[in-house]
Amino acid sequence: MGGSLTTYADAANEVRIKMRLHRKRRAPRSGRIPYHLRRRRERSLHKNASAPKKEGPRSGRIPYHLRRRRERSSHKNASAPKKEGSTKWGQLKDHMKQYQSCTLCPRNCRVDRSRQKGVCQSSDRLMVSRAALHMWEEPCISAKEGSGAVFFAGCSLHCVYCQNFQISNGQMGQEITKEHLTELFYRLQEQGANNINLVTPDHYLPQIVWAIQKVKKEGFSLPFIYNCSGYETVESLRELEGLIDVYLPDFKYIQPETAQRYSHAADYPNVVKAAVAEMVQQTGACVFDAYGKIQKGVIVRHLLLPGKVREAKQIVQYLYETYGDKIYISLMNQYTPVTALENYPELIRKVTKREYDRLVDYAISLGVENAFIQEGDTAKESFIPMFGDEL
Repeated sequence: MGGSLTTYADAANEVRIKMRLHRKRRAPRSGRIPYHLRRRRERSLHKNASAPKKEGPRSGRIPYHLRRRRERSSHKNASAPKKEGSTKWGQLKDHMKQYQSCTLCPRNCRVDRSRQKGVCQSSDRLMVSRAALHMWEEPCISAKEGSGAVFFAGCSLHCVYCQNFQISNGQMGQEITKEHLTELFYRLQEQGANNINLVTPDHYLPQIVWAIQKVKKEGFSLPFIYNCSGYETVESLRELEGLIDVYLPDFKYIQPETAQRYSHAADYPNVVKAAVAEMVQQTGACVFDAYGKIQKGVIVRHLLLPGKVREAKQIVQYLYETYGDKIYISLMNQYTPVTALENYPELIRKVTKREYDRLVDYAISLGVENAFIQEGDTAKESFIPMFGDEL
């Protein structure tokens, strides 16, 4: 192949060199004195320059931050005490009502998940299929230590070729509490994880938001990665702003016909475009530490399917023309036909080396540099983790 993109083998070193060359200096802090401090200084000077005031209520307008404190205090005293875990969503107990007419994903099934499972094949109870160090992500995510992956049971997309079909149907997993989820975060941190990698998490958003806010309040410092299908609503993503450090979405299809055939979601192209735009808006350009490990940003994945090189090229072109070097693109050749695909004969084979080379050469011809590619025979079941271990 002509040109050179970053392979999974040497990505960390390439990124480390690039960041050393382009590291920005931190902007100096503004010297402007905050308003409430200026007002305090002015009142002090005025008091010292004039005669003592008679006893009585202080004159002048109450500063905004003190008025807000008084209002919050009054409201707190007038209402029932808040439970632990109160978030910007309101108390978790109250927000769980969203499950009663679920619109967390673009399916908008409006199923009462407290009574039955939604399209995602999940109820309102948190189900986790695996929590362990994962070594097979992009090198800036896994590195040598591994990514702290938490795999959630269920999925809203249900691709016919799903390689994690054991858990995407919601049948394999362990029911846990939101408190147990925070314990998993700490356990993975103790095992040396570089980050917390939330895999297919969108249909459990209320509990996940609560858990992330709780541990961050306690000083938890590992980056949180949102590893998803790209089939996300902008409204749900906005609730994650400030909580998720790295977004790792798929960009599976750009043609509605392909999306409908393989995922029964003709709206996928429009949904994923809006979702990626929101993710980039939240995180900005990718940021790496001195060891090449990603700390912030968006990496968009595309899994090349057999016979779909033309559509894959369209996806790469769209991403590069829209975002340039703001994002990284991960081109994967690891498609493994592991499910029953009798009705989809075009998918009952691996991607050929020629197909993948054509896609990578095209990316290079466009000028793409911020990308990951795979080399060798990655289409094998060793890339598919084992599920069902005790949490």
